[in-house]
Amino acid sequence: MARPSIAVGRYRDGTIGPFTNIYALIRLVTAGRIHILPASPCASLDLVPIDHVIGGLTNIAERMAAASGRTYHLVSGAPVPVAALRTLALGYQHLHAPRFVPPETFERARLTRAEQTLDRHVTSLYASYLQRDPWFQDANLRALSERTCPRPDQAFLQRLIDYGIATGYLRGRTVQRTSG
Repeated sequence: MARPSIAVGRYRDGTIGPFTNIYALIRLVTAGRIHILPASPCASLDLVPIDHVIGGLTNIAERMAAASGRTYHLVSGAPVPVAALRTLALGYQHLHAPRFVPPETFERARLTRAEQTLDRHVTSLYASYLQRDPWFQDANLRALSERTCPRPDQAFLQRLIDYGIATGYLRGRTVQRTSG
């Protein structure tokens, strides 16, 4: 069984086919439509490049007999703190960054009607992610194929955002970032 974490764009350049899963939340937050997110201070997201997921699935398929009966976590192995994602958004002058509040103090009733709708239909899908610090073991995949995922460093995260801007999925006219 293969279990990918949150698949995002290709490591080299951020390219992704359809913008699905976490991208809806990113789009709404960076456009300023979602201002507040209930997130634990230690929360992180295991963002895994799609090319690592595809490569892992290929490795498993090519070695089906040896892979049988095991679970293969197709993960980055280095979850990204949600605070780092906020800092990343702040590095782009035209993107909005969310304010994080502790989940236990988050008051949905204080959101605007539009924000409540988005909270029900989008934010709530990621509520558990914004409260955890997951670390998944990828030992089975490494043992099967010696495949390891490249670390989702700051440059990779910037490539994801830059690709979203370049395609028009995220708002903005330029991919230039502010320094700092």
